[in-house]
Amino acid sequence: MEDNASVFSEIVSGELQKLHDTLKGNYHSSSCEDMWVSVVRGNSSNNFNYYRNITLLNLDISLIFILILESPHKDEYNKKLSSPEPAAKGGPTWTNIESDFAKIMAEQIGEKSSFYIYLFNAIQYQCSLGSTCQMLKKAIFDSAWKSFGRERFLGRLDQLRDSLQDNNVVFINACTKPFKRKVTDGVKSFIIKNKIKETDCPFFSTAHPSSVWFGKNGAKKISIA
Repeated sequence: MEDNASVFSEIVSGELQKLHDTLKGNYHSSSCEDMWVSVVRGNSSNNFNYYRNITLLNLDISLIFILILESPHKDEYNKKLSSPEPAAKGGPTWTNIESDFAKIMAEQIGEKSSFYIYLFNAIQYQCSLGSTCQMLKKAIFDSAWKSFGRERFLGRLDQLRDSLQDNNVVFINACTKPFKRKVTDGVKSFIIKNKIKETDCPFFSTAHPSSVWFGKNGAKKISIA
């Protein structure tokens, strides 16, 4: 992890030089680790609980959604938190997941009373550097993905695999458009490499949860072939 942090810092410096940008902004160099969310459905609302450590979970719940975002937003580095968290509480990503996720994945959830969401950033470092410049964010993401991100992405999925056995797993690519293709190719590579049947591990694409389109457009199934 520390090696990745050093490489990412070098990538940031290189891309800023290319763009002649001295941006400091709200950039944080620490990684944003993944998060487990348990969801228990109720008559009028759903109960969401958030966990860092998989050992705290009861994985008998048999349905897990791996929700993939591209990289941490600046709000994930809230000073009130002891460490950065994906989908910062109170922000639009968090709010829309809690309000709309069960609706857009209703067919996969079916009659199940509970399930898990695994919040998973494709790159665990802040590619935006706290800026709204999409060109900068994409340049840094693409460089990080090529240098170490894709390999690390697949390695993290491999680490998850033992925990996910005997559970129904659904992949969801919720990255914004500039980053969707690389992440889709990464997930397909993982599924094909591990000879996982498409029927055992369906793969969907949605809008990013921070977008109003997350709840409006639903989820589109992606073919692995």
